[in-house]
Amino acid sequence: MRKLNITPFSVKGDKEPGLMDKGIEVILFNNPNFRLSSKELRVACRVMDAIDKALFERKDSAILEESDFVFLNRALSKFEGFTRADRIFVERIEDAPEIEVKEA
Repeated sequence: MRKLNITPFSVKGDKEPGLMDKGIEVILFNNPNFRLSSKELRVACRVMDAIDKALFERKDSAILEESDFVFLNRALSKFEGFTRADRIFVERIEDAPEIEVKEA
């Protein structure tokens, strides 16, 4: 499992904060270099569902299954057109810490 920080982040010079959920939605669903099959669409939706659930619950992070995390990183690696302002966004995804989740 991976713990993905989804809090808004500020970028020097930008008036609006960066939003992790919006950026992830772009790299998963609006990435011309990452075309989804029907099976991959379901994985992409599972990633967004985990993020949306965490945001709805006002949490600072979303917990992703390892396979979903690998999928997200694959989409990230296929995206082209990043700018310096995207550094925090990319680092948060690539450097998401691995965590152990204890069953209740």
